[in-house]
Amino acid sequence: TTERLVRTSYPEVRYIREPRPGLDWARNRAIIEARGKIIAYGSPQEIKREKMVGRVLEIEPSDAIQTIQILRAAQSSGELLVDEIELYGSLVHVVAAEVGTYQPEIEDQLRRAGIELASIAVIEPSLEDVFIANMS
Repeated sequence: TTERLVRTSYPEVRYIREPRPGLDWARNRAIIEARGKIIAYGSPQEIKREKMVGRVLEIEPSDAIQTIQILRAAQSSGELLVDEIELYGSLVHVVAAEVGTYQPEIEDQLRRAGIELASIAVIEPSLEDVFIANMS
């Protein structure tokens, strides 16, 4: 969940949950609870457009942990020029400006390592993607 991700990966960030459904309630709660600098404000579409650098390639692999290890090794060696590689439950998100151009190379690397892919596609970034991209 987002709460677990924030608490374990970003301990300096305070996670606040608004139990009432609806964006207006959530925005109002955020304004009331804000103790520091607000880094983004607006509709989800506005925040994504203004704060997200790059596109997201979502991978549903047979082994997400091994997929992360393989892709981060390729990133570290300079073979894979992407900005981020993050775990989202059983999915892996790869972020880069033109991430779709890396898809064939990523598929090839993973298949050579014996990783089966249930799906792989460029997707619209979620607010969680935007949050992680702006915390890095």
